[in-house]
Amino acid sequence: MPGFLKGSIIIGLFAAVFRTLKTSYGTSRLKGFVKASVCCFKDCIIYRLCSKYFNKPYYFEYSLTLRFIKWVVAIVDIPMSLIGRFVKYITGGSEAVLAVNAVAETGAEGKLKITGAIGVFISLGFGVGLLIKGSGVFIAPWVILVISLVFIGCGKGYNFIKNSLIYRFIVWLVKA
Repeated sequence: MPGFLKGSIIIGLFAAVFRTLKTSYGTSRLKGFVKASVCCFKDCIIYRLCSKYFNKPYYFEYSLTLRFIKWVVAIVDIPMSLIGRFVKYITGGSEAVLAVNAVAETGAEGKLKITGAIGVFISLGFGVGLLIKGSGVFIAPWVILVISLVFIGCGKGYNFIKNSLIYRFIVWLVKA
């Protein structure tokens, strides 16, 4: 998983939901029903036919095409790794790369603020571009601006949101 997704609120919420589902399934009656069904199904002729079909090795594993593709990838992998190391060496001291790495390592509060700031600049640039073009429709830049300002507000008030009763209730509900 990319580093910038590890600390995000959405990934944390998904992980908590799946942990809750896993814990509830471990002690549920559905699990007992599935176990009993599996025991009954293993003695069935359909299961034996399916297992004979699916437990065979794949035919493409022995094909000349797959061997050729693996050979080409092995040859191309060497110069690509050299190019990757060269690009990493060239951009090692770059301020832009250091800034992107710093953004990836910040917490949720910083990411919300940065996203909001980027959105403000995008909406202003989009609005100026529409103004220069002479188009009279300015709805999209305003929508982007409002959403960006909400992100900035959430970023500044992240500690208040995190300590609020509703947020703690949602976290408790997801962990329970």
